[in-house]
Amino acid sequence: LGTVKDITEEVLYAEALKDEEEKNREKMEQLFQVIHVEPTIMAEFFEDAQSEIDHINDLLKSNRTDYHEILQEIFLAVHSIKGNAQLLGMKNFANMLHKLEDDIKALLDKKEIKWESILDFAIKLGDIQEGINELKERIKDILQFQSSFKGLSEKAGLFERALQRVLF
Repeated sequence: LGTVKDITEEVLYAEALKDEEEKNREKMEQLFQVIHVEPTIMAEFFEDAQSEIDHINDLLKSNRTDYHEILQEIFLAVHSIKGNAQLLGMKNFANMLHKLEDDIKALLDKKEIKWESILDFAIKLGDIQEGINELKERIKDILQFQSSFKGLSEKAGLFERALQRVLF
């Protein structure tokens, strides 16, 4: 005779924990990649990226049938966002965009491009938007962290003055 123990739940918890740790690692990496960027430059990056995303979205909604040209315009927009991300040191985001560029290049190399192939980029456009939203979340984390220390510096000054009164 033997006994059987179902460890499915334990395995699922271990996988969930591993996934969560990976997400947290990526968040920290993003945090360190954007922490050095001046806020006005970051705001300009977000504005430019959103403009390019809107342009891609307009291309996907258009009734144009010159699919090769549409794809070239999408490539240029993605390339612009990627270049700006690289300039600001956002490696993870730039790498995601580079992969998308490679996909577009592969499609551009085909003789015939079908509309369905271009529509696949609508999903990838959502990934770009999600990446930008994640970067914005990291910036909110930084601002929240900074604001939590503003009151602390005032308290430190108060503590220093109290010490000076006691010691002198």
